[in-house]
Amino acid sequence: MVNELVDREDTDKYSWNPVHIGKNTRLNMKIVGFLFFLFTILGLLFSYLAGFFWWGILLWIIGIMYSLKPVRLKARFGLDILAQISCAIFIPFLAPISTLGNLRNTLVFTLILSLMLWSVVFPYQLADYEADVRAGLKSTHVVLGMKNSLIFGFFLVVGSVSSYVMLRFFNYSWSIFLVLLAIFSAAMYLHWYRMKSQKKQQESMQSYVRIVKPLSQILPFYFLVWMFITKLLAF
Repeated sequence: MVNELVDREDTDKYSWNPVHIGKNTRLNMKIVGFLFFLFTILGLLFSYLAGFFWWGILLWIIGIMYSLKPVRLKARFGLDILAQISCAIFIPFLAPISTLGNLRNTLVFTLILSLMLWSVVFPYQLADYEADVRAGLKSTHVVLGMKNSLIFGFFLVVGSVSSYVMLRFFNYSWSIFLVLLAIFSAAMYLHWYRMKSQKKQQESMQSYVRIVKPLSQILPFYFLVWMFITKLLAF
């Protein structure tokens, strides 16, 4: 919500995605403020009841700092990646593990899984490359440039999925669905790299986002089912 409100001042002016809260949107800011307060309280309450309140606080702080000026981590080289991985994958995984499992034994697994999943969604940022450049952001993909970003994304997904597959031999939980999704992403990185037109690259990435984003949004439910089945098989 904060990200949408801040982005409408710059990147959303040039974005390909029509689903944004524009300046001309008839949206009562009192309602936005109320919803933000409500979701914050409910999120922290859930974290407290689940036994990982301080993880919830950390997640909230990083999430706000990711978008809110003047910090705005999303516009800072390297820090944007760390914030995205922390909020979207790393902390949500570590929080329940810290109370229900052995944090030390699963730290490497969680890190590798986080890098693999992030490399799958990195094209979300690349799809907005032109908009971010025109907005003057200094995000990682803008500083690296499109070509170097594709090389970075490809080697990251190949390295992380290879490490993830190797963990199977150490009896870590494993998912063929995630492996196939990562392999598909690696193939797309190569496909985009071979394209000569940046316009066609971004159009292809936008199609990728339309396909992969809905899949990534059901991942939390998928992980719950996956963990439940894994526990059943352990018996």
